[in-house]
Amino acid sequence: MPDVNILGLNTGDHDPSACIVVDGQVVAMVEEERLTRQKHAVGALPVRSAQFCLEASGLSPDDLDCVAVPWVDNARYLRLHPGGNPRVTFQFHPDTPLNDCPRVRSVLRALRVRRIPQVACVSHHLAHASAAFRMSGFDEASILIADGWGDRVSTTLACGRGREISLVDQLSLPRSLGYFYSALTETLGLGPFAEGKTMGLAAYGAASDHLVDEVLKHCTSEDGARLAGLEADYWDPTRSTPEDVFRYWMGSIAGFVDSDRGLINDVAEVPGLKRGSNLAAAGQRALEAAMTTLVTRLVAATGHGQLCLGGGVALNCSANGSIARMAQIEDLFVQPAAGDAGNSLGAALEAAHAFGEPSPGTLTSTSLGPAFTNELIRTELDLAELSYTETDDPGATAAGLLADGLTVGWMQGRAEFGPRALGHRSILASSARPEMKNVLNDVKRRERWRPLAPAIRDEDAAAALRSQRLAPFMIVADRFRRELAPSVPAALHVDGSIRPQTVSRELQADYHRAIEEHSRITSSLAILNTSFNDEKEPMVTSPRDSVATFRRTDLDCLVIGNFVCRK
Repeated sequence: MPDVNILGLNTGDHDPSACIVVDGQVVAMVEEERLTRQKHAVGALPVRSAQFCLEASGLSPDDLDCVAVPWVDNARYLRLHPGGNPRVTFQFHPDTPLNDCPRVRSVLRALRVRRIPQVACVSHHLAHASAAFRMSGFDEASILIADGWGDRVSTTLACGRGREISLVDQLSLPRSLGYFYSALTETLGLGPFAEGKTMGLAAYGAASDHLVDEVLKHCTSEDGARLAGLEADYWDPTRSTPEDVFRYWMGSIAGFVDSDRGLINDVAEVPGLKRGSNLAAAGQRALEAAMTTLVTRLVAATGHGQLCLGGGVALNCSANGSIARMAQIEDLFVQPAAGDAGNSLGAALEAAHAFGEPSPGTLTSTSLGPAFTNELIRTELDLAELSYTETDDPGATAAGLLADGLTVGWMQGRAEFGPRALGHRSILASSARPEMKNVLNDVKRRERWRPLAPAIRDEDAAAALRSQRLAPFMIVADRFRRELAPSVPAALHVDGSIRPQTVSRELQADYHRAIEEHSRITSSLAILNTSFNDEKEPMVTSPRDSVATFRRTDLDCLVIGNFVCRK
């Protein structure tokens, strides 16, 4: 039987991406922003990412059998299902007319496709569920998807058994945890796409229950929202928009602030942190209360303590940590590209399932993007007129630089997908030096109060982490064991929490070597890892990107392939 070649595309209005699945296996995936250098690539089509995926898989555009997208056209959806009933949207729609997918048509035109492939529309939350469950390695699992919205659905409870995913329950707009948290972030003045800042800020505040009842009532059940009179107040399922939900939460949060000005507090001892940490802490507590409530309900319905998380809310590491500690949870898999950028993967996997293709297996690495040979790297360094030395042991070389208190831009192998740098496009520093947290945030031109992530070896996880769990994707909050914390001062957030990454020698030999050698020199088991970019740009992809960021920032060193540059 010939291979089935499926191109997954996220064609939404932010974070477009592309993914290629061949014979059921994920071959390549990249976000459009990494290639266009426009953060979040708002409004762009995933053309360059699709071109990369085709080239990486050795395919021409006319080799495609199917293009899968994680959206069902809204107009068609409303015509078929008056009133916006969300339960019928958890579906796979094969053979969608191309004219119903104008953004897909535009991508295919840009790719100069002559033989039009089958077009499949996968409902948004089914794509999220597929991306989470089908690469979790679980035979059976509970699945929770939570985001702002997609195809008018904001929360999905589902069950995976074998190759099948079945629906347990769904909540539609206006019941949206994603919009609640985005409105909280906007209220705090942190800007768009800055929910991660809100999570970090929360640790500085005194958590209260101010918002818990409101969020539980509005975002965890259909009955609660009806009792609150939301539909009568502002929501008409045939005419209202997501912006109406956002405005509701902005007003609601403002009302809580007006009733208790203590939510807008000053934290003068933290440079750059002026106000709002109590409000952030209250919002974070409410989000975690809602997520754990949903998980409790879901596990009771499915009987499965293995849990998969997806959707943009699943990027909240602190909430994921609270879920991981629940007594009902036996094991947890969080899709590392849980947001919409990862849904090109979910759409492609669901299409592959419909074609009867083999399971993709357990996700062990996110390094599915572009890679560059040492010859290409040398050429780029020469063109940039950068002086360099060569090394046959990049990991040990980087470890020595880190131990000397230097910051290192680190580019090795294929670029990773998802918002977390996982040792392929990273900035590294020593966690043994307490000042390195401020130094690294200054390099990235970020607020100094923002936390950084420690990377440790897989084999140290059981002894070092309270959870004793491997954490390859840096997406579940944890803590170091008490006796180890003093050796990693720069890795600890203000509340003692961490967002660890555990690193496999087999999968990332050079990165593992850097951690191991740094530990030998400093007696600190972790190195600091953050994404290789400054505050205003996406993570670097190419040698040219890396050189530009190295020059523009106050980075001390660049270890790129087998080459080392120093300022």
